Amino acid sequence: LYSIIFLVGLVLMWYDSSIFVFLLLINFGFHYFQLISQLWLAYRKKRTYTPLRKNKNSPFISIHIPICDEPPEIVIPVI
Repeated sequence: LYSIIFLVGLVLMWYDSSIFVFLLLINFGFHYFQLISQLWLAYRKKRTYTPLRKNKNSPFISIHIPICDEPPEIVIPVI
């Protein structure tokens, strides 16, 4: 999107330079906004969550490993 705005601005530069400057400023504004938002997302405070308490209604989870006739020496490190 920003490249299209820039290219349209280049074309319009031949007709009216004020439109080109306006579109160029919009393009830089979008990039500046992206930079600030990425920095904010990178350095914002990380949320910490407390672990759930174990209760009687906790779900039971089983993990199935598809193996067949494998020696225990190979299976144990995988688990």
